[in-house]
Amino acid sequence: MTHARITTLALSIALSMLVGCGGGARAALQVQQYPGDQATPRRLESLAREFENTFGCTEADTISVVGMARDVYAVSGCNAMRDYVLSCRPGPYGQICSWVALPDLAQQAAIDLNCGPQYVDVQQGVQGQRVAEGCGYRAVYMMQCGGTCNWILSAPVMQATPTEQGGGGSYTY
Repeated sequence: MTHARITTLALSIALSMLVGCGGGARAALQVQQYPGDQATPRRLESLAREFENTFGCTEADTISVVGMARDVYAVSGCNAMRDYVLSCRPGPYGQICSWVALPDLAQQAAIDLNCGPQYVDVQQGVQGQRVAEGCGYRAVYMMQCGGTCNWILSAPVMQATPTEQGGGGSYTY
């Protein structure tokens, strides 16, 4: 078994123990931690529950938390998707960390696609990418992290072909 699989398995076991604590109906949780970041099982559980409360998930839902970069996670489920970065600062007794939602990609893509944000469908692409479609156009974005993380247009906006339009399930972003 590879180190990444052992880490994912250990994290899944730790999170399944945390999910049982605290009572209340909660959505199932699947986690794929990014190697080498500082997100502990408790922090990832906190992220999932913040997402769950934001989007009104139920115990019938499954929340997927996937590491995209160091301390950057894509969270999906409950017909929604949002990206978060773990922001930490020094505190009197160690680091104080909180999850910060990344800027709304549908809003940014609406400008690039010349389309209302309510008509933009954002889907996950390959690792660290998002594909936005709307009003007959398609744009591909790449995650860029420096001091902050943002989505940047990684290719020219293209006209969507008829088979690409409509894209299957849409996410509220």
